[in-house]
Amino acid sequence: MLSNRLRQARYAYQAREGRPVTITDVAHALGVSRQAVSAWERGVYLPSVAQLARLAALYGVGLGDLLDLEPGEGADHHRAPPGG
Repeated sequence: MLSNRLRQARYAYQAREGRPVTITDVAHALGVSRQAVSAWERGVYLPSVAQLARLAALYGVGLGDLLDLEPGEGADHHRAPPGG
């Protein structure tokens, strides 16, 4: 079974890849570095709740879709480093 963080990363990657949007586009829209977006998509870090909400809006999906939690599971508490 994949961890919450890895499932979220996989969904974030799939959500972007299904659209004509690059990592650079996402980074610019959210005011973060390309490296931060890449780290989110690889499951190294998770974006903050505010960044997740903006990411969901950018992709046109619900916040719950990005969280991709199975029933009864709690969210990991990992965040991108400051300035990430």
